[in-house]
Amino acid sequence: MYKHITDSIATINECGGYDFFVIGIDAEDLAYEDRYQEIEERINLEPLNGNCTPIIMVQNCCLETWLLGNNTIIQNNNQTDISAQHYFNWYDVTCNDPECMTSGRDDYTTAQYHEKYLRTVLTACRGRGYQKGRPQSCGTFDYWSNLLRRLNNDPNHLMSFRKFV
Repeated sequence: MYKHITDSIATINECGGYDFFVIGIDAEDLAYEDRYQEIEERINLEPLNGNCTPIIMVQNCCLETWLLGNNTIIQNNNQTDISAQHYFNWYDVTCNDPECMTSGRDDYTTAQYHEKYLRTVLTACRGRGYQKGRPQSCGTFDYWSNLLRRLNNDPNHLMSFRKFV
């Protein structure tokens, strides 16, 4: 991660002409503020020349966390799919902030757990799978419109997504 940031800053400084340097990164198991500060400190070690403004976008905890915020697509209607109901029993993302959910297992990081939760409930609720490398099932206008609706309906949820928007 640091090498990518350093190399990007070197390219921006060498070529010039950039207004913004946007860094999008998962917080993973770090607190949002800690990951943000970590990136900010790294940028300060390699300052940007000219008028290029750095923009740091931290996903708390990861992209899949944000995607779990679509409580129109993901619904807990006492799922008959036992694997999906297990996730809702641990933490119901339809009414609780997905960004506050920890891992329900010792053998997964929080980000890994959120991805597995998303994959399982999307399959159970809508018959659509999810793959990290092929996230098209969550890339529709309707999917993202429903995420934005969640921001309006639950003003204290998905705060890092809110900052992104």
